[in-house]
Amino acid sequence: MATGSSNEDQFDRKITYCDRDFQDYSLRHEIYLAPVDLEEETRLRDQHEMLKWIYRDWHNLLHPDFIGEPESVLDCAFGTGNWAYDLAEYDPDCSVTGVDISPLMAPPDQLENMDLQVLRPIIIYIRCGGDLTAPVGPPQGLVLFRRFPQASLLKIQPTEDGIANLNDRLDFAESESFDLIHSRFVADGIASSRWPNYFRDIYRLLKRNGWVQVTEWDFTFRSATGNSDALQALRVWSQLHAQSLGASSRPQGRKRGRVTEDCEAWMRMAGFVDVSADVRDIPTCPWPTDSHGRSIGQANLSNMKETLHALALYPVTHRQFRTIDEFNELVDAASSELGNIQAKPYLRLYFLPYTKVSEHADFVGRHTFFGRKP
Repeated sequence: MATGSSNEDQFDRKITYCDRDFQDYSLRHEIYLAPVDLEEETRLRDQHEMLKWIYRDWHNLLHPDFIGEPESVLDCAFGTGNWAYDLAEYDPDCSVTGVDISPLMAPPDQLENMDLQVLRPIIIYIRCGGDLTAPVGPPQGLVLFRRFPQASLLKIQPTEDGIANLNDRLDFAESESFDLIHSRFVADGIASSRWPNYFRDIYRLLKRNGWVQVTEWDFTFRSATGNSDALQALRVWSQLHAQSLGASSRPQGRKRGRVTEDCEAWMRMAGFVDVSADVRDIPTCPWPTDSHGRSIGQANLSNMKETLHALALYPVTHRQFRTIDEFNELVDAASSELGNIQAKPYLRLYFLPYTKVSEHADFVGRHTFFGRKP
């Protein structure tokens, strides 16, 4: 059963479930249902390194060349902070801000041009006519995000729980604050009904000619040989993952296991220029004939095995779609199918870069995998 830590800070408090550590706040509010322990840090770090190998055609491995050299960058749901750290290290003149609901996997050391923070408003309580509960202070609350000289205070709108997250309106910065906003693998943490407004908020925070880059997995496992019968356990895992994420009585608790098919429509609705997605088929074991593909497949095999367990453990078992023993048996079977070289399994990785205004249209059109002009 679950046991809580003694940490008094509600955002730092962990809870243990089936030998994995989760953020207590996220579980209680059904925000993010994946672990926040050392195993998860390792998985996310290895996944980040694999993505840099996948996108080796980008000169800095972190964003496409046509985005240029952004001066102010926001990383939504920074997790372990690997992407933010690498970008800040690559370009010391770039200011990188990261926001996340949990501080539990943030790196202890940060560079001078970056800051990774939990969205936490400061509210001061004083006695007002005998009322000890009346908040007094800046109307929107303040939180100091950055330590570097050129940065300023970012404003936060306090919520009922005293914390902001990606499911709330992104009021922690002024409009047109960032040249680039990075959003990667946040599908398990954003409510189904939130997505259109999430992209509207990103649009508002971007400067003119700014870019957003969205990266998400499509957790539909496919066979390059057409042998779908060899991936039955993976198919069951995908179905249970999606069903369990959507099984909540709270609107904020209902997530979508697959968002890639709708992201482009939501982003166009928000006002972004229509740019075609970069979709890559990523092998789950070393079955490709070229050395680069085999290396990616080998890296993805170990990482995806961890992913199957991490993303589905809590929603599938706690919401009683499977018992713990049944879940572990399913993950073992699905993990075996990931490595079936004869079936050549793979899944699709979606990368969607969109710009705020149409001045980039002719420039974007010159890139082979960005097809349509607005």
